[in-house]
Amino acid sequence: MSTSPALANSRPRTAALSICRLIGSDPKQNGWMGISPSIRPIFPPHAPKVPDIMTQLAVDSRVVARLTGTLPEGGFEEGTPIWACDAPGLLDPADAPETRLDAVPLGEKLAFLMEDVITRAEAARFIDLTESLGYRDAAPGIQTPPGMRRNKTVHWIAPEAAMAELHRRMKSLLPATLEGRALSPRLSQRINMYRYDIGDEFNLHTDGDWPGFGLSTDGTGMAQWRGTHSMLTMLLYLNGSEDGIIGGETVLYDKGEAGATITPHTGRALFFRHGQNRASVLHAGARLGAGTSKYVARINVMYDLQSVAAGQFEAPRCL
Repeated sequence: MSTSPALANSRPRTAALSICRLIGSDPKQNGWMGISPSIRPIFPPHAPKVPDIMTQLAVDSRVVARLTGTLPEGGFEEGTPIWACDAPGLLDPADAPETRLDAVPLGEKLAFLMEDVITRAEAARFIDLTESLGYRDAAPGIQTPPGMRRNKTVHWIAPEAAMAELHRRMKSLLPATLEGRALSPRLSQRINMYRYDIGDEFNLHTDGDWPGFGLSTDGTGMAQWRGTHSMLTMLLYLNGSEDGIIGGETVLYDKGEAGATITPHTGRALFFRHGQNRASVLHAGARLGAGTSKYVARINVMYDLQSVAAGQFEAPRCL
């Protein structure tokens, strides 16, 4: 069932075992107003430990949308921001590691790993940048039942150049087609970042499928793309057990049983099918123990809506 723009002016409803999307059409709610950018130095403003590699960047950051945010234990926050950042050098093509593909046995379900997608220095820049924006309880534009998501989050539109470089590193290792639909030439620029502190977890769920997002032409608003829709979740781990993380594994399920347990490592990316369909992978983020906070980015891998074989547009499986 697709989400209607009319939902922009209504309170989002709980959807069990799903992370759903809420795309608004009201300009004020979605942040389509011009907001003066601010130059923000990158320094993590909170106590949890982060990797030893730290950076200092001057980042042009601004709010480009405001949506209703869902709180971890129930309830909503109006006007939860989605940010945009102009951060040159976030990913450096000259420092690109040699990315490699690893299988994740999960019965008939599609899941796989890529190792060394980004470097430790690049991961540290992601952490520093998002800490400067500020993690919060409310997750903008998604719906989760009370008690499902227990972590902090910040959502932002990543620079086009950085996402293009990320796509370039992975393109040859991603499925060229899925269910007759061709891999899109770009990743969605909207990144959902999550920080897990001691005791945080993400209980059993499937991920929703999403349209792609970037910036409006003038850079002051969030723009939804046409002709493409996500089919794969990419979980990019920005730190790992080597940094002192205890627990926090991603557990994938097959036929109701735990089928694979993925340990966070810096630069590792986990991919699996999502959406409201039988191929979608049920998964959970295990509780984090004492030690370092865990940082992970959810990125949506996009596929064209037009079927390669039939030349017809397929209706996206939206929640």
